[in-house]
Amino acid sequence: MKRFVLLLTIAMLSATAFAQLELIQNVFDNTEFTPNYSEGSWAEYKIIDKDGKASNLKFSVLKVEPEGKEPFVFEMKMTDSEGMWVITQFAGADPMDKGSFSYMITQRKGETARKVDVSQMASILGTSEPEKGNTEKSQPPDDLSVEIEKDVVIEVPAGKFETVRATIKNDEMVSYIWFSEKAGPFGMVKAEQIGQGGAELLAHGDKAASEITGKVEEIKLPNLENLIKMAIPQPGN
Repeated sequence: MKRFVLLLTIAMLSATAFAQLELIQNVFDNTEFTPNYSEGSWAEYKIIDKDGKASNLKFSVLKVEPEGKEPFVFEMKMTDSEGMWVITQFAGADPMDKGSFSYMITQRKGETARKVDVSQMASILGTSEPEKGNTEKSQPPDDLSVEIEKDVVIEVPAGKFETVRATIKNDEMVSYIWFSEKAGPFGMVKAEQIGQGGAELLAHGDKAASEITGKVEEIKLPNLENLIKMAIPQPGN
């Protein structure tokens, strides 16, 4: 039962981390900006939620594989205001396309790192198996508008940057994102969403290394199936 709960936790934590990146996907779809997944590149952000609570998100590109193999190994480290952290490492074509992943490793502070095959996790959670290499992006709302302003200089904890500012609007939100090609894999320097919080770049670099420690334990599908049968009443029993 503990491992089944762990899988659910992996899924939820991943969703939380990706939610911080969804906003900039609209900019990628509407401007000339594209991610720069250079091997070793990393960026760390301070994220403030709508209640004013702060957390840190560090995103790293650990490895770029030769053509014909799983192209990237990414890692994200989420640290909350109390110092509790969760690291998620995964291989795939695009960190915003969970359908491209082949595996995921998760480690919480003070616990063993555990690895799960993404297709196994999909079957356990009752979702469809990911389509390898599926890079289709979700369509933005019809009323979404993106306005671009160039040569905007801003200063954040990581330093001063000359940026392109994107203003994203629809009937439900107003958001601002500042980009620079010199600001790590996504190029994001700062982001604000009115009434919902924001993020700013704390640091970035080009020598990323995995922060996962200790031996990685692999979670096998047959064991998970047995755990579910023990935990969930079966029809006719």
